[in-house]
Amino acid sequence: MSSLYRLRKDRRRRLIFRFYEQKKLFSRYIYSTYDFEPYKPHLKGRGLVSKFFLLSKESSISVIQNRCIISGFGRAMRDFKLSRSFFKRYANKGKFVGVKKSS
Repeated sequence: MSSLYRLRKDRRRRLIFRFYEQKKLFSRYIYSTYDFEPYKPHLKGRGLVSKFFLLSKESSISVIQNRCIISGFGRAMRDFKLSRSFFKRYANKGKFVGVKKSS
């Protein structure tokens, strides 16, 4: 796979997560607040909870990866959004203020 495809796929996943985030939080709140009895399906909250469990798997935050913005490598450093190799390359050139090589 090309790095551009990976970046697009990750961007799409982030958009899906952002879209479903409020709905998931609301459903979780309802599920944890109300005491549902299994023999009373007429409760309104029960329908919301069932919708919560039917949401897309890509709407989970665990699917999102931190990717390098240059190479698309899947294990980027969070603060800089760069892979280790690009971080090292730019740090040696002095592009990051306050970053120095440890000995």
